[in-house]
Amino acid sequence: METKSVKIVPVIYVLIIIALFRVLLFLFASYSFYVYNEKVEKDLPLSTIINFTFIFPPIILLVEAATYYFLRKRNFLRRPVNLHIWTTFFSSFFIPLVGIIVIYFILPSYLSKKSMVAVSRQTDYYLGNGMWILFWLARLFFIIAIRKSVTSVKEQDQTDNSAGFLNEFSDQSQT
Repeated sequence: METKSVKIVPVIYVLIIIALFRVLLFLFASYSFYVYNEKVEKDLPLSTIINFTFIFPPIILLVEAATYYFLRKRNFLRRPVNLHIWTTFFSSFFIPLVGIIVIYFILPSYLSKKSMVAVSRQTDYYLGNGMWILFWLARLFFIIAIRKSVTSVKEQDQTDNSAGFLNEFSDQSQT
C-alpha cells in the first residue's frame, strides 16, 4: 500500500495561527462583556470570564503544534493530518467567526433587544455545542495521525545487511 506523506511545517504554522485567533477571540469576548455589562464588578468576578472555554483550546493547539514539531522527522499520513487540521479549523476558527457575525451583526438588525437576548443565547448554545463536538473530534484525528505516523526516514533507510541462514545455500547454487 502506497502512503502519501504530508509536509508537517505548514501544519505547525496553521495550528499556531488558529491558537492566536483563539486568544484574540478571548480578548474580544472579554472586551464585549465589559462593554455590554455596566455592573461587571458586582455581578461577575473576572475569574469566571477566564475559564476553561477560552484558555483550554489555545493551550491544546500549541501542545499539538509542539508535538508535530518534535515529531517532524516522521512521515505522517496525509488523510489523518488533513482531517485533524480541517476539523480544528472549523471548530476553532469558522464556528466562532460565524457566531460573532450572527450574534453581533445579523441578529441585532432583525430583532428587538428583548428577543435578542433569548435568540443569541440559543444561537450561542448550538454553535458552542457544535464547536466542542468538532474540537474533540479533531483531537481524535490528532491521536490517529500521531499513531499512524510512519517511523522516521533514517529508520526506514537502514536495511539489515546481516547474513541470513539461507544465504549460504543461495551462494553455493550460483557457483
